[in-house]
Amino acid sequence: MPKNIFQDIDPRDPIVVIDDIISHLQEMQEMLIAERELEHNPTKRRLRRVYERRRNLSRHPLLVLARRYSELAQDFLNEFWFEQQKMVLQYGVEISVDDLSEEMDHIAWLHPVILSKTWRYLTEKVAPPRLLEVQTRRPNLRQLPSSVFVIEECIKKSTFALNSFLRKRSSQNERASEMLKLLEQIQQGVQLTK
Repeated sequence: MPKNIFQDIDPRDPIVVIDDIISHLQEMQEMLIAERELEHNPTKRRLRRVYERRRNLSRHPLLVLARRYSELAQDFLNEFWFEQQKMVLQYGVEISVDDLSEEMDHIAWLHPVILSKTWRYLTEKVAPPRLLEVQTRRPNLRQLPSSVFVIEECIKKSTFALNSFLRKRSSQNERASEMLKLLEQIQQGVQLTK
């Protein structure tokens, strides 16, 4: 109907209304035919099931934990750097963070890796890549470390960095403690889904 308005056609004209209804019915018929063809095609049906399972992964408890950890880590980093800048602007005092540079780097670099590798691990469990496809297209893919190994290493390094941060600065104890609990829950979730 809006296209009729742009073409200076009266949308209330009965002939225009009937034409619009017919065009909408034709579009619906085409969509239903495409849907029926999809149901009868086994390859497309299998791909659709895989897509549905992957889409449902966004509610998986392990992914929810990883997403929450990533959000907390980002807030933790933003809050830390905001406090540093606030001290400089308000008091003209720059507090050295050289003793925390390695810890902050680990937290900053590893929190998105934990989230992305958790997603990758869960999607591989739902729809594992076919071995033949992996060997023909990407032969070096089999030599890469598994997602589980990467997640576990990132959790170890992040836990160490947060514990080290807590020993050096206890001002953000609450958020860091919550992040440590989430890391432990993610580790347990990975072990349970293996």
